[in-house]
Amino acid sequence: MRNHRKLFVIDGRIGYAGSQNLVAKDFRPGVVNRELVVRTAGPIVAAMQSVIDGDWQIEGRSAPDPAPVSIPEAEGTSRLQLLPSGADFPLEGFKTLLVWLLHRATRHAVLVTPYFVPDDDVVNAMRSAAARGVIVDLVVSAVVDQRIVHLAQCSYFEELLVGGVRIHRYRDYLLHAKNVAIDGAIGIVGSSNVDLRSFQLNEEVSLLLHDSGEIQRLEAIQSAYIKASDPIDLAVWRARPRFRRLFENIARIMSPLL
Repeated sequence: MRNHRKLFVIDGRIGYAGSQNLVAKDFRPGVVNRELVVRTAGPIVAAMQSVIDGDWQIEGRSAPDPAPVSIPEAEGTSRLQLLPSGADFPLEGFKTLLVWLLHRATRHAVLVTPYFVPDDDVVNAMRSAAARGVIVDLVVSAVVDQRIVHLAQCSYFEELLVGGVRIHRYRDYLLHAKNVAIDGAIGIVGSSNVDLRSFQLNEEVSLLLHDSGEIQRLEAIQSAYIKASDPIDLAVWRARPRFRRLFENIARIMSPLL
């Protein structure tokens, strides 16, 4: 278990949430990370500060400021929500929201994640949406930094492709961004991967976008991801070597530990 949240609050007035760790983007030789972070102001910053204060106290330290968290005045018209998730939120976390949104999708769903090791609920929701005629795009990274996780991830691709899900592998960079957009009605930018560790063990946080303008900005970023990606063709994927399939399946067995 670990705190995987990425939150940054400045003077209780400005907040950042997304996928960015405090590390150089090229700290791994030959790998350059591509991230996505949202800068916020207004009342949502108070929610971020509350999560940070709670995490600080859980670690056994006194709160950084004993005074109540002040709520900043709104500075715009965007509607935002903060969704903490983790072991303390077994039914209310990111996975529950994602599955619910996929089952409600009617036109288009885009999932962007560097680590895709889902459970049956997520796979079935994605395939069910595609079967209803929803365009389901999954964007993962072609650049790999965790070999075993990558192999486990690949073991899911064939069943998704058969079910009508479109899979794109982002070139040149490690796409470390984690975001979702559904039907132009909701966007999610946060720290949670679409994997079992994020669903069950990690402490995560997601920023929910409800404003159409902000969702369109996220969709434009996702479209750029897809343009910079290579689609996976089902026939070509099925022709991969047998030993590769074996390694993928072995890695999948280990997926609860990844």
